[in-house]
Amino acid sequence: MIFSLKGRIPSKKNSKQIIRVRCRPIIISSSDYIRWEKTAVIMLRGQIALHKTPVPLKSCHVWIRFIMPDKRRRDLSNSAESVMDALVKAGIIEDDCWQVVKKLTLDCQIVNKDTCGAEITITPI
Repeated sequence: MIFSLKGRIPSKKNSKQIIRVRCRPIIISSSDYIRWEKTAVIMLRGQIALHKTPVPLKSCHVWIRFIMPDKRRRDLSNSAESVMDALVKAGIIEDDCWQVVKKLTLDCQIVNKDTCGAEITITPI
């Protein structure tokens, strides 16, 4: 199964903000990250019908190839966390724990501003 996400993939870990709730500070994801995640889930759900494999997958291998928009340094594991969370929320994989995702491969491709994003290949086991 191959899925794709278009656009810059944000880091969930680096997109946090502190707000006060009842005089206590709490940390939440930024509004930009929440907006990206909602869009990513819609994109992924729209691609589910193209595959004949029933979802959510309970055991799989996931390969994420990132197409970077520029040469700026990025932490791949943080971007992968964003993609994995979107896969779970879209209902493609049951969970992103090691019991479900048996193997996770991360890869980067040549920088390309016009086609940046991620290509996700999921192989059910």
